[in-house]
Amino acid sequence: GEHAVVCPVTDELKFQLHDYFIHHDGKYWCLFSHGPEVEDVPTQHCSYATSDDGLKWSEAKPVMPPPAAPYAYIARGLWVRNGELLALVAHFRDKGAFGVNKELKLEAYVWDKAADAWKFKGVLFEDAINNFEPQALKDGSWLMTRRDARFNVYMLNGGVKSLEDWQSYPVVKRLEVPKFSPDEPFWWQLPDGRIHALFRDNGGSSRLYQAFSSDSGQSWTRPQ
Repeated sequence: GEHAVVCPVTDELKFQLHDYFIHHDGKYWCLFSHGPEVEDVPTQHCSYATSDDGLKWSEAKPVMPPPAAPYAYIARGLWVRNGELLALVAHFRDKGAFGVNKELKLEAYVWDKAADAWKFKGVLFEDAINNFEPQALKDGSWLMTRRDARFNVYMLNGGVKSLEDWQSYPVVKRLEVPKFSPDEPFWWQLPDGRIHALFRDNGGSSRLYQAFSSDSGQSWTRPQ
């Protein structure tokens, strides 16, 4: 194999994380969080780079201008919806996306090929941060994980009629299961149609928890 650096660290932008990768419209795209020092501090924004072969990358450019303090962005996925390439980002206030008065929301920027630039598309959901872009269910709807600013976990089902059309279904609240603090949820659909979700426990157990849904994410078994 061959190794390539997508974006070198600079003195001004030392932090890079939350990288997402996709092949779309004949080239590779990489989206990532880009900030001054450490994770999720004010002025953190999202950058992107492209490549024809995955080895030689364009200069990284910002998706949006770095926000003025106390605001920041986190990269949250690359999603192709109705032929459009969307960069999903979480927007929040002060350090970190979780806590009180975070003004947390999940937003989308769309790639404008003619303008060779990203443009703000809209807000998908308030008080929401995902981990990966939506995935299509067998019934044609989209499903995506959601955490609110207090670490409670939900599933968002929808995204068909419009970018803002979602139903939020609770999965598990923080400490609803004793000593279990759910984090970084991930899911996939099984061959029998059920949805299997995994959660990292941020409560100190060093375990993964799992839960299942038989109705497209509307109700869930108790995580174990």
